[in-house]
Amino acid sequence: MAPELHHRAMERSDAARNRVRLLDAEREGWLGEVEGLQVSLAGAKEKLAQLDRRPAGRRIADLGIPTTTAPAVSHQPRPEERT
Repeated sequence: MAPELHHRAMERSDAARNRVRLLDAEREGWLGEVEGLQVSLAGAKEKLAQLDRRPAGRRIADLGIPTTTAPAVSHQPRPEERT
């Protein structure tokens, strides 16, 4: 299975589990849990919609690993080394 298809299948599986949790919470009358799950599901749906709206050819650019140079350190003689 292609990675993107696997990812979508996992999202659907997670969504199904969350719907079952939502139904359980509604049946039990856990209003706070119901509200929290509804907010989570709405956020997940919005995120998926954003991902679906991305241009198809858009790729992540590899910027490489930044390199740094060691700072220049001047050697100051210790008091006992001074003459």
